[in-house]
Amino acid sequence: MTSNAAKKFDTDKVDLTLVPPHLKKAVARVMMYGAVKYGRDNFKEGMEHHRVLAAARPRVRIPPHLARGLQLRVFDSLSRREYRHR
Repeated sequence: MTSNAAKKFDTDKVDLTLVPPHLKKAVARVMMYGAVKYGRDNFKEGMEHHRVLAAARPRVRIPPHLARGLQLRVFDSLSRREYRHR
C-alpha cells in the first residue's frame, strides 16, 4: 500500500502549539508595555550589550564570563541546547 500523503520536513521546527495560550497573552502584554514606553519594535534597533548588563546587574547575578562578553549564551541542560542572544 502506497501513501499519497504529502511529506513535511519540519522535525526541527519549533512547535508553538505546545505553548499555552495564556503564556502567549502574557508575552504579548509585556511586548505591548514596551511598545507604549519605547516604541513598537524598538528592541530591533539594537543596543550596546553593556547597557543591558549594567541595568540587570543590581537585580540579577550575571556570571563574569557573560559580563565580559558581548554575546550572551544560555545552555539548557534538559534539552542540551545552547540558545544565543541575537
